[in-house]
Amino acid sequence: MVADEVRVLAQRTQKSTEEIRAIIERLQTQSRKAAEMMGQSREQAQATVSATSEAGSVLERIVRSVATITDMSSQIATAAEEQSQVAGEMDRSITNIAGVAEETTRTAAETMTATEEIHEHMDRLRALVARFRTNVKGVELTAAKTAHLAWKGKLRAYLDGKGSLTREQAVSHKDCILGKWYYGEGMQQYGSMAEMRQLELPHAELHSLIRNIISLRESGNAADAEQQYLKIEPLSRQIVQMLGAIEQKSSAATA
Repeated sequence: MVADEVRVLAQRTQKSTEEIRAIIERLQTQSRKAAEMMGQSREQAQATVSATSEAGSVLERIVRSVATITDMSSQIATAAEEQSQVAGEMDRSITNIAGVAEETTRTAAETMTATEEIHEHMDRLRALVARFRTNVKGVELTAAKTAHLAWKGKLRAYLDGKGSLTREQAVSHKDCILGKWYYGEGMQQYGSMAEMRQLELPHAELHSLIRNIISLRESGNAADAEQQYLKIEPLSRQIVQMLGAIEQKSSAATA
């Protein structure tokens, strides 16, 4: 009896031991799973903290960008207002320029008409001076000077498209009003003066230049014609100064 009881007890003990081992193994398995889950939770927590920090940085950048955009919008609004003001000023300026251009066109036409009238008056005046042989000194000099200036105005109007001019009209320096006076009565009365003798060369150069300008304009080289016209003023000034000097000497001699 005792042996049987001992054997039964031993079997029970073995069975209990196996159950305990199984329980321990299950506990160990669950412990490992718990540890793994805790590790995953920790990693997720760290990732969440990192993501939260990054999100904060992104939000800060967004705030700064919004501030920059707001500032730029303000600047753009200011610039737009300034551009609107400038556009208004430009519009007014264009209107003024259009008015000036229209007035200039009218003035150019009037100048052309006046130039032609001056030529006619100079021809009449020269004829009267020659007919009556007036003793009033300087009248013919003034007429010659005025005729020369009128020729320069006629050339300018021609280049501006406000008048016509041909090479036939651009006669030699001997056939214009100043030239006819110079080689006639002028040399007779003032030929002893150095200024009178010096007047011939720039006057001849002037007429040669005028013929060249007309040729360039007729051939379509308007820009070259304008460049040549720039040489007219120095020659014209020289001619007028010489005529003025002759007039002063003549007045001083008769004073």
